[in-house]
Amino acid sequence: MDGNGTPRRLRGRLGRCSTLAAGGAAMILTLGAAAAPSAHHDGITNHAGMLFGVSAVSNSDAWAVGQDGEARTMMLRWNGTNWARSPLPRIPVSGLQAVSATSSDDAWAVGAYGSEKTLVMRWDGTSWTKVAAPSPGTRIDDLNAVSALSPSDVWAVGMFGTYGKYQDLVLHWNGRRWAQIPMPHPFAGGGELAGVVALSANDVWAHDYGRVLHWNGTRWSVLLPPSADEVTGLAALSATDAWVTTTNARKMMLHWNGTSWARSPLPKPLGGLQAVSATSADDAWAVGSYASGVLQFLRWNGTRWTRMAGPAVPKSSSLDDVSASSASQAWAVGEYGTRTAPGGVIILRWNGTSWTRS
Repeated sequence: MDGNGTPRRLRGRLGRCSTLAAGGAAMILTLGAAAAPSAHHDGITNHAGMLFGVSAVSNSDAWAVGQDGEARTMMLRWNGTNWARSPLPRIPVSGLQAVSATSSDDAWAVGAYGSEKTLVMRWDGTSWTKVAAPSPGTRIDDLNAVSALSPSDVWAVGMFGTYGKYQDLVLHWNGRRWAQIPMPHPFAGGGELAGVVALSANDVWAHDYGRVLHWNGTRWSVLLPPSADEVTGLAALSATDAWVTTTNARKMMLHWNGTSWARSPLPKPLGGLQAVSATSADDAWAVGSYASGVLQFLRWNGTRWTRMAGPAVPKSSSLDDVSASSASQAWAVGEYGTRTAPGGVIILRWNGTSWTRS
């Protein structure tokens, strides 16, 4: 998840299972009616695999991270014309789950070495290198999301502990090293933070599958306690303006006004929303898919959410993340295929007028 919002559905062991199982003028478009794709596509969609996260810096600079068809970590970069695979250091049994970029020469990606040790990578404008980070768990250390404010202010979240007993993990980069930030609100059912949005040193948001938490520069507080709904995505513009997507019981969108959460009406029919990204008080995107694999795009105009059309994609498609850099530039990523018949990556671009397949 980038700095605009998450995730996100839980990207780790819990999240990938829940994600794969999830099944202009406002309109309903049955994208699933498109025929299954041939073995080859234009551009980066030649890549087999899946994408977990995307971070857009500008119209000519974006990153996407996931796995290729052989379950190897894959990093892709957009240069304004096309996507290309970016080389990564050879790190065995590892996986990156999220990416966040602040400029063309500063980006961060996080994940784990086979879930046992945290993995943090940094882009310096020339190459990706590994950066040491705390791994406080005895059996599990896993980072699911990252949000970069500047080269000296980066947040990453995930989990640590042992199998069956784990806790929220929060790490902060101060420009010199990564340090663990204590969490005073342990979740009785076990914690795994899945998304983070950093706005300033005293305004950081995070969520796991049941809660939304806020950092005011001194301490963490729980703004949304656990409920029957799973928090899948988070976007924040300020301490008084944030969005949360939920699924499971009610599949709803919640808005924070600085004092309380309010349910925001959504167009029907509604499937599972997996991610949300906001650029201003009157411009935000939420993406997801129906149980049948039909993609959905919802846009906020400052007054209401409306359904937007999307391009034709394979019936078994799903979206995992969205990142908007402006009202005329946004990216959504995911994959098509099933567990028994894997397909390939999906990258969709909003150009201010329509969504197109990259």
